[in-house]
Formats: sequence, C-alpha cells, structure tokens
Amino acid sequence: MTLTSATHLYKHSLTFGYNEWDGEILELHFQGCKFNIHDGILGYVHPTIGWFAVVDFERDCKEDAIDSIQWVLDEYGTNYTYMILDREEYEEQARWCSLPEPEKIFGLLIGCHPHREPIEELEKEGVIKILAVEPRG
Repeated sequence: MTLTSATHLYKHSLTFGYNEWDGEILELHFQGCKFNIHDGILGYVHPTIGWFAVVDFERDCKEDAIDSIQWVLDEYGTNYTYMILDREEYEEQARWCSLPEPEKIFGLLIGCHPHREPIEELEKEGVIKILAVEPRG
C-alpha cells in the first residue's frame, strides 16, 4: 500500500486508539484540516458548513476509510496558487466565492486559496491559471 497522508492519519488513529476514543471530543489538526473524533467516528470540521462524518471506524473498511480521509485532504487540505488572467471576472467571482485579494508579484496578479472546487472552476473558465497545488502545513 502506498503511504499517503490519509494512510498516515488512519494508522495514527489506530495506533493511539483514537478509533475507540469515547472521552471528550478529541481534536486533531492534520495538513491544515481540523478533524475531531468521538465514539469511533472521525469527523471533519468545515469552517462554514460545520461538522460532518468522514470515517466510522467500526463500520468502514480500511480502504473506504483511507479514501474518505484522502477526499477531505484533497478537497480542504491543499493550497492552490494561481495567476489571475482576467482581473474583472476574478473580482466579480470574488464576491461569491470569498476569494482573497491577489498580490502583485513581478507585475503578475497571484492568489492563493485552499478550496479546490471554485479554483478549478475558475481555471476551466479561463479566469485563472493554477501554478501550484501543495498540501497545507
């Protein structure tokens, strides 16, 4: 099995017995994502929509658990660095997507955002060009 961030978090949870944790809600920060675990359920704490279950250690098989964790890390634990190609359209979209004000670096407008979906959509529309995708620290 390939060692991924999700595999690491899954094995860490089992090694330290978090999969059986039934005390106070335990908070874990991993790759810039805030997880919590209680009663054998690992959940993700989304900053706007709230908590949702990711893994039920009692019911989910190992492969499904790792896939679910990896999905959260891919979706919310990554920084996208991009160059703005269409400033006017970017500013229009910024009102709806909570996009940050870009920085001017060497005459280029550069932005960074942690959520995959709006960034990939803007690239598809030709508003930005993704320069780098890196796990959050």
